[in-house]
Amino acid sequence: MKSSFGCSAGNDWTFFGYALINEAMRQPDSFVRQFRRAFVTIVGWEERLQVVSSNPQIEVGSETAGWLAALDAREPKTTSAPVGQLPSEIAQ
Repeated sequence: MKSSFGCSAGNDWTFFGYALINEAMRQPDSFVRQFRRAFVTIVGWEERLQVVSSNPQIEVGSETAGWLAALDAREPKTTSAPVGQLPSEIAQ
């Protein structure tokens, strides 16, 4: 196991937290599509910084799919603005 890039006391978010929670999940969509959007964002940052991929992954099993669909149905219908700052490594 390795820690998330951007994990430091001076950052508001890790790469993963910012990409998924603060960007992708602020757009109305299913959680799986939000995760995929965050994955693409993270890979782009990692390539730009020339670091080994953190390889974010998701697996939604059959028992999870039901309650995840219920949560997706309650997803806000409008996009909201991110809060806090990008991790310092990305903002440079």
